[in-house]
Amino acid sequence: MPRKFNDPITQESYRRAFEALEYADQRGLIAPDAEWLISSGEISIHPFQDRIFDMVEEKNVTFFSNVFKYNERMGSILAHNPEAKIELSIDSGTPGSWKRVKQHDNFEDVINNLDRYHHASMRAGQIILKYILLPGLNDTQEDLDGIIEIMKRLDVSNLVISRERRSYDLTDEEHADLMSTVTRFARTLKANDLSYSLHSFSPQERRMVNSAV
Repeated sequence: MPRKFNDPITQESYRRAFEALEYADQRGLIAPDAEWLISSGEISIHPFQDRIFDMVEEKNVTFFSNVFKYNERMGSILAHNPEAKIELSIDSGTPGSWKRVKQHDNFEDVINNLDRYHHASMRAGQIILKYILLPGLNDTQEDLDGIIEIMKRLDVSNLVISRERRSYDLTDEEHADLMSTVTRFARTLKANDLSYSLHSFSPQERRMVNSAV
């Protein structure tokens, strides 16, 4: 168990959180169609993963994961619960950009793990891919072609295009370049019969892209 989870205060906090959620769920205080988002650290290696899985295995749940490791229990949940999903912020379409962005040289391992989750899933759409655009790191045509190939391989029909927090302080020229890249990604996805959704963009920015696609 990671050192921080051995801390009595951390363990007590988790115990109370589990008990509160289980109490609320058992007494019908949580809507049956509520969306459960699991993002408290990497779930595939989380020390309390079994209790988390027990709580949400039949729920409308999304596991946020880096997919560095394949988790058998998570694969099993995808196999029997069509409302269970895994979301990965992939942020790259090639091994080179993956290494630059993630600082890990394990792109093929991650794609192979996604393949396993895809084959375990009950239906298409249980894998969600997010792409945070980082100008100069992962915005090339090669990246775009790569992510489209990955989407088709995994039966992912929609790419969530996002931006990093620092991009809110861009100059006018930098902002124009970013929006041009977003539009290029969106147009190419549409040309390949794939869709996109824009995350962390203003309504005006969304209209700008959608009207240009």
